[in-house]
Amino acid sequence: MPAGPQGRPVIVQAGGTEGGLRLAGDFADVVFTVAQTRAKAVAFRDEVRRRATAAGRRPDDVKVSLGVVVLVSATEKEARRRAEELYATLPLERLVAALNTGLGLPADAFGPDDPITLDDLPDSSEKAAFSVGFAESTRALIAERPRSPRELVRRSAGGSGHRLLIGSAPQVADDLESWFRAGAADGFTIMPAETAVDFENFTRLVVPILQDRGLFRNDHTARTLRERFGLPRPVRDVAGRPA
Repeated sequence: MPAGPQGRPVIVQAGGTEGGLRLAGDFADVVFTVAQTRAKAVAFRDEVRRRATAAGRRPDDVKVSLGVVVLVSATEKEARRRAEELYATLPLERLVAALNTGLGLPADAFGPDDPITLDDLPDSSEKAAFSVGFAESTRALIAERPRSPRELVRRSAGGSGHRLLIGSAPQVADDLESWFRAGAADGFTIMPAETAVDFENFTRLVVPILQDRGLFRNDHTARTLRERFGLPRPVRDVAGRPA
């Protein structure tokens, strides 16, 4: 069949294992990832770009999209109030058990408010029941200082593993911009904390701020997903055939 407008479909990869990183460097157009700390996010993006270069590609030909759970309201006070309402719905005991096992520990190893240190964890995230990316992201938080399961569950939007960002529209925009300018990601996969509320709030309150700062497109002239991501049209497909 003849190539489509994109040359080939955009290839999106997720996963922080050695095999996943090798796949990302060799073939991926976009890498979806998780990070709870800015330093971890920057290091991951640098590693993906290094692997792309080693595979004979240009580093800018691979875009890293960082998952972020966003809870945004008109004011920080309102956002914090909504966050507490959502926290109250969490089945904490089950999530704490899942967190323990996800980190490679017995389900009852730590109670909700027991501090977990890095020394308490298995030597390798490969032993964790989480994806390696989620396990490494959580370990990076614990490496900063001891964290309780309750704090980790709350910090990751109920145990999703992704960073939870709470605040007013300017605060959310400031946070995303600071991570972007630090080299943590080429863009973000925004996951609304409460879909019925936060998707609309983000588009209505945050996007205009990002547009004013030149960080979000003001038009939609791109015809393909590849163009929207600023990815070049490949000369050849993954099998080496003309694209």
